[in-house]
Amino acid sequence: MLYAPEFFEPLTSTRWSEARAREGIRAIASDVQEALRGPSRLWLAHEWDSWHATSPMKNLYVGAAGVVWGLDALRRRGHADTKLDLPALGQRTLELFRTRPDFIKGLEPPHPPESALMLGETGILLVAWRLAASP
Repeated sequence: MLYAPEFFEPLTSTRWSEARAREGIRAIASDVQEALRGPSRLWLAHEWDSWHATSPMKNLYVGAAGVVWGLDALRRRGHADTKLDLPALGQRTLELFRTRPDFIKGLEPPHPPESALMLGETGILLVAWRLAASP
């Protein structure tokens, strides 16, 4: 099924409002910050995204690196503030991935597996470097 109505808000006759959209972005960013389960458990991925993979998800596509990147992008553009230490979370995500990668079990990862941008170490490294550039 391409469309599941229960996952979307219904259309309304309310006119679009930039202020309301910006407030919605800030509310989502706040919810994301509150959902952090700690420095080792990070964020809980949706069960579909973490299917046959190690929790917590750490990759850029559906894991903590993507969450950290998104919060940083919103912060840099002035759309949302964060009280989280994003550079530390980026580094911690990398450490956790190196200890326990979250590749999907049963699927052949690329070779070398760390090279994958969206699901491997490369994307996590990119986020960590963007937040605190170092060799």
